[in-house]
Amino acid sequence: MKKILLPLALMAVMAGCSDKNGPVTTDPDEPVTEEAVAISLGSGVKVQTKAPIVSGDMVYAQIAGWESAKDDATVSTNPAGELFNVLPTWVDSIEFTAQTTPQPVTWTGGTPQYYPADGDSTYMRAWHPYDKDGVLRTDDDGKVVAEFDNDGTVDVLLLKADDAGRSYVVGNKLNAGEKQLDFEHLSTQIKFVGVAGEGMSADILDIESITIHDAATITGVNLTDNVGIASAESDLAVPVEAESADEKNTFIMMIAPRTGLTIDIVANGVTYENQLITIEQDGGTTDQSLKAGRAYEVTLTFVREEIKATATVASWIPAGNSGIELD
Repeated sequence: MKKILLPLALMAVMAGCSDKNGPVTTDPDEPVTEEAVAISLGSGVKVQTKAPIVSGDMVYAQIAGWESAKDDATVSTNPAGELFNVLPTWVDSIEFTAQTTPQPVTWTGGTPQYYPADGDSTYMRAWHPYDKDGVLRTDDDGKVVAEFDNDGTVDVLLLKADDAGRSYVVGNKLNAGEKQLDFEHLSTQIKFVGVAGEGMSADILDIESITIHDAATITGVNLTDNVGIASAESDLAVPVEAESADEKNTFIMMIAPRTGLTIDIVANGVTYENQLITIEQDGGTTDQSLKAGRAYEVTLTFVREEIKATATVASWIPAGNSGIELD
């Protein structure tokens, strides 16, 4: 069963005024006619699903807001220097159903907040999963970061840039209509599928371990620059939790984008070392890059004491296919 990971978008209706005044319904004869809507704040942490996020899944994310008198034209020219280089005014949590069309969000926990009464704007960035401590911090380089544990089973999402290059949403009490949060996937998805070929019985085939050489995972997001933070590269063992409960010898792993894929495999007590998987992209090119937001399916066919491996690209963003014979 292939997991199809689709682009995600969601809609959040945010309007309002100061928390000092509370929500107010404006006079219908006045220029501003929208009812103020509270923004719930909180820091709850929910269990994250250890699998790629696909259409129909529930997503639990965090969102942060920076309140500022600066206008969008000023911020958009240099967002990191103008605004997102300091800790946000507030941090909240949201949940929504992943779909390819905009979906409403549910704001969870906390005391209500509103857009500033003086007309200042609130600039927002969002990400998945939650920060592991629920609290953002500034790193040694002065970047605002969220950090989390990721053994390769966590699908990391971050706001993508819009057509104008803005990777944030912004509103104020006079511009408090629907705000769309459009997420993108920061990792490469690799699906390893073991199958029995000539001389091997499917009943006894057992992949005991897979190790990816010189690989990294996304273990944080830099909210100042709106980019992912990768761990140091090392030999990365595919965790047992990555094996599908429904498909034996099928593992799904999410790693930081990179060039090239070399793996070790242990199956039925036999070790196959330094197996190079050749990637064939769309159009038959031999570009060996593993790209963010794309899913690569690697089929490992066990024939007696050999492995014949082919790799095809599917799921998130179709990219091509590849193949290799492993001895």
